[in-house]
Amino acid sequence: MSCHIHKNKQEISKCKVCGKPICSECQNIQNYYDACPSCSKEKLLSLQTNYKRGLFANILSVLCIALFFVFYAIDLKNGDAGQTYIILGAIFGGLLAVVSVLLLVRTIVKIVKLKRLLLDVDKVKNGI
Repeated sequence: MSCHIHKNKQEISKCKVCGKPICSECQNIQNYYDACPSCSKEKLLSLQTNYKRGLFANILSVLCIALFFVFYAIDLKNGDAGQTYIILGAIFGGLLAVVSVLLLVRTIVKIVKLKRLLLDVDKVKNGI
């Protein structure tokens, strides 16, 4: 039997998701073994949607930390901050800022990688 995407190639396996015959090129698409390009694309689109939702939360987190530092700076300037507030604000604000920015960068990198993977899946699916 031949691959349902690449009719000129021999089936070596079946897609674990939809059960259609796939060739070696389809089987190894994006290291999502034994899934055809169509099922791989569906999975990647689902992941991309989840990361895009997370992107909003990451941006909101970074904005909240920035707002915290604005108020923190105002309190420091006005002399409204006690010693404990100054130290704890700097430590926890700094840690939260670093974590928030790292999560934002990680999410953006994941979205870019998924976009590239989707392009690769389309190439295999279209026989390019």
